[in-house]
Amino acid sequence: MRNLSLALALLVFILATLEFLANVHAVDRILLFGLPDPFGAIEGEGRIASLAWSFTALGSPEIVASFAAAMLAYAVLARHFSAAIFLIVGIAGGAVAGYVAKAAFAWLRPHHLPGSYSMLHTSFPSGHALLAALLFGSIAVFAIRATPYRLPKICALGAAIGLTVLVGLSRIYLRTHWPSDVIAGWAFAYLWLSLATAVSFGALSSASTAVFRSRSNAVAEGDDPPLRH
Repeated sequence: MRNLSLALALLVFILATLEFLANVHAVDRILLFGLPDPFGAIEGEGRIASLAWSFTALGSPEIVASFAAAMLAYAVLARHFSAAIFLIVGIAGGAVAGYVAKAAFAWLRPHHLPGSYSMLHTSFPSGHALLAALLFGSIAVFAIRATPYRLPKICALGAAIGLTVLVGLSRIYLRTHWPSDVIAGWAFAYLWLSLATAVSFGALSSASTAVFRSRSNAVAEGDDPPLRH
């Protein structure tokens, strides 16, 4: 099931990339469901626009960095070093990789807004959608690994997906991104977090288990366990 979801995420990212490179946006306009093309952020002060700006702020670099720093500090102080590595690889590494991708795609095809060639303002993939997915996905991973019960896991995953979707939809509603930009950000984040989870928890857990078993065998055979230096 996990391999299928990874393959599906990769396929979605590839299809979104092709939509971006084709620069036709036929599928994008279907997914807009009647909303105008994203040729500039709306400046309205209505209730919906205000909510959209509030949700979109959850994916801003400042908010994501603040939450990530707080989570990293907790992981280090609690000596959850595998979790700390996961945060560094997952959120920080994913953000860097995402913005490298933005720069690469900006070189292939400039942003649809005239004169906007800065890496931070390129269109594909959506940085806010990517960062929100990395942040809320990481929180969900923490919550899921912290409890053996199914219901809290479902609630954590549902909340992470819901907030991530709201951030992405806000980017579309505010006319700052095409749907394919947002979908690509989500897919990229899922693939990256899957890699970070495997590297941080899978590899480190296996290594820790191997060290524990070797020390246990040494004690059982009457040898002194190796000292830490």
